Amino acid sequence: MAELMTDQVASSPIFDGLAAEDRKELVDAATRVEIPAGEAVFLQGEANDAFLVVVAGSIEVSVRGTGGQERTLGTLGSGAVVGETSMLVGGTHSATAYAVDRCVVLRFSAGRFQAMLESGSLPAYRVVLNLARVLATRLRLAEARLAEMSEAPGGSVVAEDDLDRLHRIFFTDWAK
Repeated sequence: MAELMTDQVASSPIFDGLAAEDRKELVDAATRVEIPAGEAVFLQGEANDAFLVVVAGSIEVSVRGTGGQERTLGTLGSGAVVGETSMLVGGTHSATAYAVDRCVVLRFSAGRFQAMLESGSLPAYRVVLNLARVLATRLRLAEARLAEMSEAPGGSVVAEDDLDRLHRIFFTDWAK
């Protein structure tokens, strides 16, 4: 079973640059979880203690705004990582995720992953590097989307002060 999972996760960007035996070490440290279609994977505001790698199926991620409305951020398929941000920085999930169809995920608990890092596991450190790359890519996309929103024809989609606030969150406040 572990060998099959090791092969299935090879295409995930967080396993880039890892040999099969290193992927196996990581897969062995994870828990395989099946999630039925329509079931919540996690809810915005819940405590987070793990990150997930989608092995099969797809997960829709949405965020609830201050007005209570849900806005879909995207749908993640095989190889995607989800829940990594709140696991890395601590705290609660910043979004809600639902299984679009039956999903199989690998669940990496924060405690076990942290123990791997503390023991000097090079594969675990490689995953952290790859997670940083994934997050940097998402940040770059968010910046491009903010630029699009500020230049929408016929007036701004978002008020200028909201764009300034978002820009501070993404590009200034994080440095503190």
